[in-house]
Amino acid sequence: MATVCMPARAMSGNDTTQLFIERISDIDFHEQQYEIAFWLKIHWKGAVTIEAFKEQLQVWGAKKTDISVIELPGGRADSCCLRIKITCLMQQKWRLDGYPFDGQTLKIHIHNASLDTSQFSFGNLRNYYPDSLCSRICSSVDSPVKSNVILENGWFLHGAFIKAGPMRFRPGSSGFTLRLFLDRDHAWSIFFKLFIGMYVSFFVAWMAFFIEPAKVEPRFGLPLGALFAAIGNKYIVEGFLPQSPELSIVDLLHASTFIMILLVISLSAFLLRCQERAEARSRDQPEAQSRLKPGKEPAWKRNNRLAAISILTFYLLLNIVLIVRANMDHNALEHTRNGAMKDMGAGLVTQEKSMAMH
Repeated sequence: MATVCMPARAMSGNDTTQLFIERISDIDFHEQQYEIAFWLKIHWKGAVTIEAFKEQLQVWGAKKTDISVIELPGGRADSCCLRIKITCLMQQKWRLDGYPFDGQTLKIHIHNASLDTSQFSFGNLRNYYPDSLCSRICSSVDSPVKSNVILENGWFLHGAFIKAGPMRFRPGSSGFTLRLFLDRDHAWSIFFKLFIGMYVSFFVAWMAFFIEPAKVEPRFGLPLGALFAAIGNKYIVEGFLPQSPELSIVDLLHASTFIMILLVISLSAFLLRCQERAEARSRDQPEAQSRLKPGKEPAWKRNNRLAAISILTFYLLLNIVLIVRANMDHNALEHTRNGAMKDMGAGLVTQEKSMAMH
């Protein structure tokens, strides 16, 4: 749970809104949801009843919304001052292609379903309830928020942006959009906990190359048991991830492990056949065996060693490529988000200067 104070820029209009995020919690990948609680302090030059305004506020995409409205003293006959607490259970489609090397963008659209922009505007958005944590994230009101505020379970708020204006999905309605950029800390620790079982399974299967193919039970029993262990690890990992048609790094790493273990079993069967033929030839043609140079290994032993080295090398390289690609995609996403925040901030500052000149 974290307390975050959001800045924004002055906009035209006589209405003012102050925003304060109280917490972001219960981030749930499997249910594709999270919970957010925030406060709005609205000073509106117009008369409205508390119940009416409460019914008019809508949060786009929320599974569940709880709104509490309090009218503050100090309002005049032609205006009112409201303090509103909104707690939402938000639906979210998570990006899972690079999990656990991932970053998420939370988008929250809040609008007044009854009043259009000519009647009410979430204008002059300002930060609300500044404190020590707010001062960290409200370091500048002339640029989008960029800070690292710890949330929960390794998540931290990397940046944020807020913009008021008409909603595209509801033309003419007054509202604002809040974007929160989340990144994950300790991603390598999560990766280790997720995939340690899978890697142990592979290396147990790979150790079968140190056993002669003729010893059928241990030679084939090790990779077969490892295959079931790897499948079990995949089901455990998928237990807290939502179903997705996209192939994530979780799917690719497990699929490569399954293929490599099956390849170990297949090569063991092939090498067993090669060893049986070599031993049969040695029994039938003892003179051929005597012509072998001292210290020279049978062909099946050389092939066994070559198969072990090849499979281990290919598996490690494939894993390195997949993990590095996931990290590069995450870094590219972060760079894109930072660039977008910078562009939006520059655009709004230019807009404000233009409005000030007029």
